[in-house]
Amino acid sequence: MSNRNRVSYIKKHQKPERSHRNSIYKQYIESSRWTDKKNAYYRSDRPQACVICGDRNFDIHHITYERFGNELLTDLVALCRGHHDLLHKERQPAWDLEKWTYTFIGREICQQSVRC
Repeated sequence: MSNRNRVSYIKKHQKPERSHRNSIYKQYIESSRWTDKKNAYYRSDRPQACVICGDRNFDIHHITYERFGNELLTDLVALCRGHHDLLHKERQPAWDLEKWTYTFIGREICQQSVRC
């Protein structure tokens, strides 16, 4: 493989830099497509309150970014602002987002339950 092809291959397959990913994320979250997706979530049978504490004032959290921009409703979960912030603050970079989301939700529910 020539150097030119190698550079082209690397550019095509490498993850975008963090600032570029943040820019893409911000553009999408501010778009009408995301508004439509949120409205579809609100009309669905998906949880309409934080799945941890039951607060009806919630954010919609991406469980995975695998289909970012073309999410399934099952890729999303309701979390209050406090739990959403805590989930992202405590996330271990080595863990994939989906695994961490389910681990975090289970841990938080367990800590609030007398049975755990």
